[in-house]
Amino acid sequence: MKKELMRIVPIFIFSVWLLSCIASDDVSVEPDEGTKVEVLKRAIIGKWEFQTENLRIMGGKSWIELRGDSSYTLNSMASKKVITDKYTVVSSSEIALSSFGKIANFKDNGNEITFDLYSNDKRIASAANRVAAIDTTEQTALLCRNWNMLSEEAGIDSVRNVGKSTVQFYQTGIYVIKSGAGTTAGSSYGGLVMHWKWHPEIANRIIYWYTADRIDPSKYYYDIHELTESSLKITESNYFGLFKFNFEPE
Repeated sequence: MKKELMRIVPIFIFSVWLLSCIASDDVSVEPDEGTKVEVLKRAIIGKWEFQTENLRIMGGKSWIELRGDSSYTLNSMASKKVITDKYTVVSSSEIALSSFGKIANFKDNGNEITFDLYSNDKRIASAANRVAAIDTTEQTALLCRNWNMLSEEAGIDSVRNVGKSTVQFYQTGIYVIKSGAGTTAGSSYGGLVMHWKWHPEIANRIIYWYTADRIDPSKYYYDIHELTESSLKITESNYFGLFKFNFEPE
């Protein structure tokens, strides 16, 4: 009897241990706030398009791009203006946008993240969708910086007329041209926001467009003649002809 009991006890102990392990596997631990904030910081980076609720304010398809250096660019199709400034991840449910408002009401269904955009406390856009970024290559990394136009070639007229012109390429497929006083960071300005992508067949050529119905790879493009850490030289093709521009890093 004693021997039988000795055989039963270890089996009983093993069964309890096994059940406790199974039970503990079923228990999910809720991440703390700090962990949620860090996850959001990584997940939010990118370009997002909005379905707008107030067309008078935002106008049609508008978008916001948030970057890893805590800067953002917001494009309003209605006002044809761009706002660029800094953002702060306040909590796991809110991001403050300097000079504009906030992003809130994040929802993550496992496949995508959506959120709402507020100007001050008024919701003006919802159903945000991430836009696919351009593939990361050495050439893309070199291009995606802030470039200052030099007073050479066709740039001489631009610099003479506005004093200063810069162009900033982003990996999300947009670039922003700023001129004169509008080159000041952290402000709303009448900058020109365009879209770009590498030509699928011609090396060192960029296709650019303003709206999707204006894409014409045979007419609107940039040919890159030099792209290094210290220099960008291009030929722009547009409706009026061919124009050469030289840039240096800002």
